[in-house]
Amino acid sequence: VRVINLIASDNDSVYIIEIKRESLQIKEDQLELYLAILRFIKNQKNDVRNYRAVPVVYTRHPYDNYSWLSMKFVSFEDIKNAGNHERVSALLNGAGIG
Repeated sequence: VRVINLIASDNDSVYIIEIKRESLQIKEDQLELYLAILRFIKNQKNDVRNYRAVPVVYTRHPYDNYSWLSMKFVSFEDIKNAGNHERVSALLNGAGIG
């Protein structure tokens, strides 16, 4: 069983955030499924916001630099140290799929 950890919105964007301990636990197909389900709901409600599925990783490892993932992820530390709302939005928009 997989659970979406957080759905957050920011102006014109909605972020489906799944938090993992490390990048090895990220399942890209699961994030794609979440995004497809929410896009279906979005279309039913005529919602015009942008949707993005973003993995957030709590622990970074040296092997993350050679990641096999086709999508980028965000480090929890980077979010914690972002300093402002705009920087957090930039981090989320630069990762995941959507």
